[in-house]
Amino acid sequence: MRAAILTLTLLTLGQAAHAADALNCDLARGTSLLPLSADLVEDQAEVQTKDPNSLSLALDVSLSGGSTLFVLNDESRQRRVAFTGSPQGLSTDEALLESGPASLRCHKSLAKPNFDPPAQPERPDYFACVMDKASFEGGAPVDSSRLLDTVTSPLNAHLPLVVKSENAEAAFTVRYTSFDPFHGLDIQITDKATGETAHYSGPARSMGTSFMFGLTLGDRDVKARFLRLGCVWTDNPKLFKTP
Repeated sequence: MRAAILTLTLLTLGQAAHAADALNCDLARGTSLLPLSADLVEDQAEVQTKDPNSLSLALDVSLSGGSTLFVLNDESRQRRVAFTGSPQGLSTDEALLESGPASLRCHKSLAKPNFDPPAQPERPDYFACVMDKASFEGGAPVDSSRLLDTVTSPLNAHLPLVVKSENAEAAFTVRYTSFDPFHGLDIQITDKATGETAHYSGPARSMGTSFMFGLTLGDRDVKARFLRLGCVWTDNPKLFKTP
């Protein structure tokens, strides 16, 4: 099969980065590995697989000025996971996205790395998470509903924060530790009907003010189930409670 083609999309114009400045990703199924990389320009880049490859996996990792997007598509199992968070989530520290035997690891390689810890912003008083579900048939949504919601008021946002919720259909766990530069944000969502899980682990700064994490089971053009978890720091928790 043809090797995966790596494309680089420059999202803004600017001066060229150092030759060693790159966005490096490892796409894996079990012990089989497919490394991909792209140059960073103005701290922005995109890594994609365009053609079928020996792993039967597709990825789309986009680093822009406003956000980081990870998408991992397991074509053979019809499973797709996606994470959207802060642009600081892709740093010299590694971020991991995985579903079953498929995984995606990414980090930045810099010629002149900056080891200064990022400033910790002031956090609103509440940490709110909601999980929604949707069903698709023939490429169109046929129903959607709120599955879970939870609002937490941590005494100190710098301390480890663990938020869990579940019902008969789904479950999620979010662990957030602001001072942990390696695994400060750890998320797992589970579809109880199938037992399928999706997992993200990365630096605490993966979450600036919010993140979105989704799991799609099946083919949306035929029939699929979609779970989406969103969490946000907020001063208005009433917006995130199901009536």
